Amino acid sequence: MSPLVTVILPTFERARYLREAIDSALAQTYGDFVLSVGDNSRDDTTEQVVREYDDPRITYRRHPENLGQQGNWLWLIENATTPYVASLHDDDVWMPDFLERTVPMIDGDPSVSMVFGDYELIDADGRLLVEETEAMTVQSHRDRLPAGTLDLSYPDSLRLVAVWNAPQPAYCAVLRRDAVMATEFPPEIDPVYDIWLSYQIARRRERFAFAPGRITRYRWHPGSSTTTGWSEPEDEIFSRIITENIDAGEVISEIESYWASIRWGRAVRMMASADTRVPSRIEFRGASDRLPPAKRLVSSVAAQSDVAWSAMRRVRMAAHRLTGERR
Repeated sequence: MSPLVTVILPTFERARYLREAIDSALAQTYGDFVLSVGDNSRDDTTEQVVREYDDPRITYRRHPENLGQQGNWLWLIENATTPYVASLHDDDVWMPDFLERTVPMIDGDPSVSMVFGDYELIDADGRLLVEETEAMTVQSHRDRLPAGTLDLSYPDSLRLVAVWNAPQPAYCAVLRRDAVMATEFPPEIDPVYDIWLSYQIARRRERFAFAPGRITRYRWHPGSSTTTGWSEPEDEIFSRIITENIDAGEVISEIESYWASIRWGRAVRMMASADTRVPSRIEFRGASDRLPPAKRLVSSVAAQSDVAWSAMRRVRMAAHRLTGERR
């Protein structure tokens, strides 16, 4: 019989972490899968790591040219032959029962296009980030979601995706391959394909299921998307969601507020360098209307002038130094 799941592993020059990712896939207690590695690398290091494994379930493809994050991910899914796919980042780790706890939930319900769970955050060296993990779980409402297929109205599905950001198809989900193939990925949203896919599943009124518990580990480090961010494609996605659902009721205001919080976060992170003053002020200006009162005041002041922004940056840097000294 053909396997049910293709584990797709898009990679780009991360041999440091790749073995751990592959090992976590091969250690799954659910064995009905194949592992497909798509390599965007320019050197031979990644291929050397993969060739160390003598396992017939593994296939390897080194692309003649770099397809980019989204292109590599889509190539792997397009070339999968199984009904389900599960995405594993080359710097992340799965718990041994990840597939065992998710695959039966989607295989047993044809209305479900994505099963997702919660995850732990780890640092570059694999240390668990306890406080950050707990905060992410609470923010995403994954501590309150019921187990199993979620019975959601369309506004609730939008809230799940575009306010709570609960589903994470890139690193903690099993997907129905047909649902991905039915989705158009415009170049303007590249490489934020995960939020876009979740939104399109919601928009088509397909269903989500939730597997409770932390079943993968997502690595935070200087090269990860959580720390770098993707401002233009994120803005494109949120703009489209709001425009396409203007009659969806109060959830649109919630989405606008969540988008403003993302822009606030970008603006604050940019204060780490005086060279990013202009884009930081732009982000503050764009966020201010939908922020809570205290943040709105700060955002408005920072957006007003270079002098105000620079003064606030000095205060922020002094506070960081004081916090560091206390530690």
